[in-house]
Amino acid sequence: MKLHKNPERNYFIDKKFYLSDEIFKNSVGKIFRKNPLYIGHKSAFNPNIGLYPISVYPELLNEEIILKFQDNQLNEILSNVCTHRAHLLLDSPCRKKTFQCPYHGRKFDNNGKVKSAPGFDNQLNEIKKNENLSKYSFIEFLNFYFLTNTENSIYKIIQNYSNLFNWFPYKDLKPEKSNKNNFEINAHWALYVENYLEGLHIPFIHKGLTKEINMNNYKVELLPKATLQTAIGKSSENTFSIFDNCPEKFKKIAAFYFWIYPNIMINIYSWGISVNIIEPVSKEKTLIRYETFLLDSKKQKKGAGGNLHKVELEDQDAVLKVQKGLKSSKYFPGKISSIHELGVNHFHKLLTKDLYR
Repeated sequence: MKLHKNPERNYFIDKKFYLSDEIFKNSVGKIFRKNPLYIGHKSAFNPNIGLYPISVYPELLNEEIILKFQDNQLNEILSNVCTHRAHLLLDSPCRKKTFQCPYHGRKFDNNGKVKSAPGFDNQLNEIKKNENLSKYSFIEFLNFYFLTNTENSIYKIIQNYSNLFNWFPYKDLKPEKSNKNNFEINAHWALYVENYLEGLHIPFIHKGLTKEINMNNYKVELLPKATLQTAIGKSSENTFSIFDNCPEKFKKIAAFYFWIYPNIMINIYSWGISVNIIEPVSKEKTLIRYETFLLDSKKQKKGAGGNLHKVELEDQDAVLKVQKGLKSSKYFPGKISSIHELGVNHFHKLLTKDLYR
C-alpha cells in the first residue's frame, strides 16, 4: 500500500486490507502489540486492594497483566503469567506481599521477583536472576490508564494534551450507572476507525448531531500517532463555556474527539467523557467497547453528546453497509477528500508504516 505525501493525490487503501486473512493476522503483532492499549478508568480499581489481575483485549491479544497500586497510585504493571509454564498467577484482586503460582508452586513477591521455585533447588540462583516477571510501561491520561511501548511517541502527545485539558475537571468523573456497553458488529475494525476520523458523513448520517454542531468550523488536527477533532457548538448552551476556568478559545466548543492510534477514542463533552475501544475479533468481526463517565450524575447528557446511543447505531449501520460494499467486484478505492478526510489519510499512513516497514 503506497501513499503519497500529498493527500490530494491519495485514494482509499486497497480493499484487500479489509478482506485478507493474512493481513489481519499480521496486524495483531505489527499494529496492536506495538501501540497503546486501553486498560481502564481509575475509578474501576480500588487502590487499597493492591493487586488487580486483568486481561487486556481478551478477544485479540489476551495480554495478562497485574496492576500494582501503592500509595493510592498505579505504581507498576507486572505480567500475570508464571515464568515457568505460563499458568496465570492471580485470578482475582488481592492484597499480598507474595503470591504463588497454583500450578507448580513458584512464588513471587509483589515486585515480580522470584522468591522460591519448587523442583529447582540446584538452579534457584539462575531462576532468580533470569525468570522474574516482566514489567510493562504505562501512562495515565485524564485518569485513564494505557499500556504503552516505551519507544512510542504517544508519551509526548499525552503530556502535551494533559496540559491542554488541565482546565477540564476530569478528576470529578464518575462512571455512569451501567456505564459499559459492548457492541459486536460484522465488519472490519478499520472501517469503524475511518468513520470516526472524518466529519464528512455527519450531515448525512447524524441528523440530530448536525443540529448541535457547526460543520463549517469542524477542525481536524493531525498528531504523530493521534488526531484531535474539534466540533463548535451552534449555541453557547452545552459547550465548554460552562467552566469558569475554560480558556476563551475553547468556550464555543461542544466536543473534542481525541483518537489515539490505532483504536482508542476519547470523546470529551461538557457533561463528561465517553470512550470507544475498537477491538478486532476477526477480519469481519469487531467488538466495540463503550464506556461513559459523568461529571454530575444528576445532569442530563445534552448537546453534541446528548444521544450517544443513537449516534452509535447510526455509525454501525453505515460501517456494516461499507463492509458489504467492499466485496463488490465493481468497487475500487475512491479518492480521499483532502479537506474532510485528512484524519483517514493519516490513519492509512500509520497503518502502512506499521505493516510494511
